[in-house]
Amino acid sequence: MAKDLWSKYDKEVVTNGIFIERWDSLKYYSHKESKRKLLNYIKENNKIVIDENTLILGWSRRFVEYKRPLAILGDVERFKKIAQDKDKKVVIVYSSIVNKTYDRENHFIKELEDIIDNGLKENIIFIPNYDMDIAKMMTAGCDVWLNTPEVGREACGTSGMKACLNGVLPLSTSDGWIDEVDLTNIGWKVQDGEITKNLLDILEQSIIPSYYDDKDNWNEMIKNSRNLILNQFSTERMLNEYIKKMYLPIFSKSSH
Repeated sequence: MAKDLWSKYDKEVVTNGIFIERWDSLKYYSHKESKRKLLNYIKENNKIVIDENTLILGWSRRFVEYKRPLAILGDVERFKKIAQDKDKKVVIVYSSIVNKTYDRENHFIKELEDIIDNGLKENIIFIPNYDMDIAKMMTAGCDVWLNTPEVGREACGTSGMKACLNGVLPLSTSDGWIDEVDLTNIGWKVQDGEITKNLLDILEQSIIPSYYDDKDNWNEMIKNSRNLILNQFSTERMLNEYIKKMYLPIFSKSSH
């Protein structure tokens, strides 16, 4: 996208990173402990009890159109059929800040509430008043991180980095930082066209069987996702790249 917008200029690319120490819950707690913390919060605040062995998908960021917060719910009946399997239940946890001046955002919230009221109160949870504490809790306590922007619209998507750091596996369109990564044995890339069908296909045919029936593979993916962030997407790496690619060449030119 940047190449098209500023085609006349030379460019160097430096991908964002995250401050590992701030977001690394897995360093101090097991994933089960972090998940238990999230589920206890939901029990206290949403009055919904969720078994800790249930597959939890997370989506927390601004409810804006290009991020497509409800993409996976575009076929409510199919989602309901998948999510309410008595042996392999699925729960999606949403969180956002509601901007009262942004009508489209309020429309998404109302649409989500209507979907929840359509027999999905135990499968879709909305946590209001999204803040840093909720962000840390969700990026550490879910099992899968949903990221569904229209391809070409997402600047980076650092919440997915925070989730991967904590072993929360990505399910994402190929945009932002995800576009730079091979997600084999780490997570799942979803094709942008027919987004609802593609998301539900991956959920039903790959994610659910892996989570419930192949824990060894799931745990291996958790390790791989964490190592990806530690090795490639820290702020330390980002700052080093800025120094080498941006600042040092500028200083070198100015000294001549």
